[in-house]
Amino acid sequence: MALDGLNEFRGNTVEIEGWMTASAVISSLVALDTQREIGIAGNFLEIGSWHGKSAALWLQAAKSPETVTLMDIAARDELGENMQRLSDRYGVACDIIKRSSLSYNEPIGKPRSMRVIHIDGDHSAAGISNDIELTAGLLHPHGVMIIDDFMNPRFPQITEVTFDFVRRHTNRFSIVLVGGNKGFLVSAKFHDFWFEHFSKKLPDAFKACDEPMLTYEGSVQNRKCLCFRPA
Repeated sequence: MALDGLNEFRGNTVEIEGWMTASAVISSLVALDTQREIGIAGNFLEIGSWHGKSAALWLQAAKSPETVTLMDIAARDELGENMQRLSDRYGVACDIIKRSSLSYNEPIGKPRSMRVIHIDGDHSAAGISNDIELTAGLLHPHGVMIIDDFMNPRFPQITEVTFDFVRRHTNRFSIVLVGGNKGFLVSAKFHDFWFEHFSKKLPDAFKACDEPMLTYEGSVQNRKCLCFRPA
């Protein structure tokens, strides 16, 4: 399943400029597969899309009437063209909002309606804090919020702000997975559910995709956190 999804993503994005590590794709596919298994439906939201590399994965995963919403301060022509091509291919609506999330104060979606939220916009401390706070109430109870450049030493402010958010909302959100340049946040209520599924599925998914990874357990806010890095 993960190998098929990874190959499909690579085929869809071979000409799309951007960044999405294979391990991040595999981890996202495991999360999406888990949601499918338990019958979770919901929309997709991404802040910061560049030309649509990562957004291609959400269009690939969505099933109509689910929708994909992208918010990007520039919303370049390349983004629109790439998303239109994939929107037509998969029959999934994609809405692009050309706006800075820092100045956005309109509803992006219904509360608890997004099963995936990917945050890859303004990398300043103020920007990442705004984007997490702006979208937290939209996350589905069984959704995942994916933070780009989490634990990346080039952007320590992203890690700091994310940890601070989880500390302040420890009864609502939890960090369950770290790796592939991403941090995965889930509902604290379902932390153990997600930890179990990632722990069970990720090693085999990496192996199937020929992406050798060393997985290990850490802890965040006294909760288990699955981590991985190249073996």
